[in-house]
This record gives sequence, C-alpha cells and structure tokens, in this order.
Amino acid sequence: MNVFPKDQYMKEVESKFITRRHHPEHPHIVILNYTEHATYEKRWNEVTLHCRGLIIDEASGEVLARPFPKFFNHGEMPELESEIPFSETPEFTVKQDGSLGICYRVNDKLYWATRGSFESEQAKAAQQIWDRQYAHVQVPHEITLLVEIIHPATRVVVDYNGMSDLIIIGAINRFTGHDYPYNELQELGKALGMQVTEQIKLTVEEAIKLKETIDHNSEGWVLRWPNGMRLKIKGSSYLDIHKIAYGLSDKLKTEYWSQGKMDELILKMPEEFRTEIERFTSTLDQNLNDLSKMITDHYSNASVNSSDRKSFAMYVNQHVPNELKYLVFKKADAKLHEEILKEHIYKHYLQYIGRPSDAVL
Repeated sequence: MNVFPKDQYMKEVESKFITRRHHPEHPHIVILNYTEHATYEKRWNEVTLHCRGLIIDEASGEVLARPFPKFFNHGEMPELESEIPFSETPEFTVKQDGSLGICYRVNDKLYWATRGSFESEQAKAAQQIWDRQYAHVQVPHEITLLVEIIHPATRVVVDYNGMSDLIIIGAINRFTGHDYPYNELQELGKALGMQVTEQIKLTVEEAIKLKETIDHNSEGWVLRWPNGMRLKIKGSSYLDIHKIAYGLSDKLKTEYWSQGKMDELILKMPEEFRTEIERFTSTLDQNLNDLSKMITDHYSNASVNSSDRKSFAMYVNQHVPNELKYLVFKKADAKLHEEILKEHIYKHYLQYIGRPSDAVL
C-alpha cells in the first residue's frame, strides 16, 4: 500500500521541494525527503510532511519504510498546530542527539537509511552497529523501526561518553500507519532486546520553563499526543552550543545581512534558527532605516547652516559624531548608497545588534 500516488510526490520533486534518491543497488527503490527549499518556503502539505525518509519500491508501489511525518519545534509553526489536542497531556520522551535511523528491507534483509540517504556516514554507522549487536534480532515485517543513531563519529552536541548504539524512538506500521505509543514501544524494545528512549513526566508548561535551565548535554524532549501528533522542545543551552557548532555568530549574521544574503544563510542553517535569523534581520533593517534618517538629518542641518563646502565641513566636524562624518560627506557628494550604510553597520555591528531603537548612530 502506498502513502500517496507517485504523481503526487513527483510534482513536489519537480518543484525541488522533495529529493528522490535511488538505492545504489536497487534503483527501483527510492527514498523521499523534503528539501531545504521546502523548509525555507514553508511548503508543508500532506506530501512534503510525510516525505521525511519515506522509502518506496516504485516497481510495486510498496512502502518499505514509513518514518515519522515531519514535526516542528513548539511554537515554530502555529498554523500547523490546530490538530494538536493541547487540552490532553502528551507523552514526553528524551530527545536523543544523534541521527534518525530508518529500517527497511530488501530481499528480507534489514538495512538502515537516514532521512535522505541510503549511504550516509550515519547510515553506515547504524548498519555496523546492527550487524555487530543485533543481527539476530527479528523485527516484525510490518514495522518500520525508528532509532537514534548514537556513535562517536557522528556526534552533534551531546556527549554520550563513547557510546555506540541504536536507541528506539518510534515504530510505525508501514502498511496501516499505526504509530506505536510509548507503552507499546517499551514492549517492542523488550522483545527486541533494544534500548528505548526514556520517558519523562512533564507538562508542556513545565517543559517550556525547564528548557531555559537544562544544560547543553540534554537536547530536550519530544512530545507525542494520543492522535500521533508531535512537537519538540529543545533546551536553550543545547541550541547555544549547536549555534556555535554551525558558526552562527552575530558577526556572521550581520555579514550576510550586509551582503544581502540572509536567504542564503537561512538555507544553510538548521531550521530551528530561522526565527532568530529573521528577527535579527528585522533589527538590522530597522537600524539601517534609523541610520539613513540620521545621516539625512545631519546633512540637512549642515546644509541649512552653511553657505559653501568649507562652512559645511566646519559644521559637520563640530556637530556630527566622528564615526558618521564620512557618511554625511558621501551624502553631500551624492555617493551614499545603501550598501555603504550596511557596510558601516557591519563594521560597527556590536553597536547595533539587539538595539533597534537606541543603537549608537
């Protein structure tokens, strides 16, 4: 049974919202995954949400692996939270800091893929762990087992002290779509002899408060409601370290902004940083407007109080802050462009970031 007809996902593939990668040895098997462009454009529909490592045998139409649909950080996409029954208490499980491993079968042999690849380093690590520790395990044929791949070579932020293992984080019936609740997941883990991610007793309100205090060695939590809807809440310290790992400094953001490349930066960064980058952009845009107005005001005042270039220069030297004088003179020479103002803000970014109304102008 297929999740949706091929022509539906091919439309998204052709529009570059989904990647369709062929298996290296069995080209009729493909893995479908949403792209960074889908994330940037917020192109979320039934197809793109479900193409998060979906594996299909296109020769038969059989779904070989049905992973979780895409889910978001709490508050990230409020327009998609309408189906979440917030009046009910969700299951809280520890969000492991590795890579999503997705099991699938070819000729009755179990293999591992990651969200967009049959051959990623994380998929290879998962296969090695499986073959070494769990080759004897018989996963029910109808189940897509979903694990967190924990391996020193693929560490993100959290230090697992050299641990190398596959931690069960979910299981879905690839034919019916049944999403195993935590109690069923525990039973499955016991039957398979595999570790299951830890359950935590929390409320949404408690988790939102706690995310500010948990240390960087804890990523956060995944919330699952009885109807299968999920959200994630990540710790602030973890995100700070994650940001450093990606080199997302204020200086870098200002540099991209000054070059008109913020869209490019958003595409490069993990999606949880998008809101921060957009807010940062708004702050700098406001500072750009304020700076432009300030220079115009200085220029107007100097023009009114001078009769020639010499007296204009004298007024500017007496009444305009040193770091802004050259901008006023460029304005007088009709050579002041937005790029010059942006470059000025970049060079003095510490005076501007986070201060849209009182930046040193």
